[in-house]
Amino acid sequence: MKWSGRQDSNLRPQNGYPKIISVTKRKDSVEDGIAFLRSFEVIIIHPRCVHTAQEFHLYSYKSDRISGDILPDLEERNDHAVDACRYATADVMYQRMLRALRSRRVPFSMGR
Repeated sequence: MKWSGRQDSNLRPQNGYPKIISVTKRKDSVEDGIAFLRSFEVIIIHPRCVHTAQEFHLYSYKSDRISGDILPDLEERNDHAVDACRYATADVMYQRMLRALRSRRVPFSMGR
């Protein structure tokens, strides 16, 4: 297999996919990943990637059926390409988060 990538399902080396690396899952990782993608001024999608462009266009938050208000929960449909982009950019996002935390230089005390 010449391709490598990141994923969160069962495409693991022991299942015959030697170059697949699992993405670290943590609380709020989906929301953080979406916020990271939204932080870009523009995301360029190649014209041949029709389904990816459609998914990005259709990706949305849930809405209340009665009031129509937008809820903080993401719809779990039209999300495969967006998820793949989140996985592909996960390392960059975490490095930026670590850099931001280090630059704050918050004093640390051991409760003294």
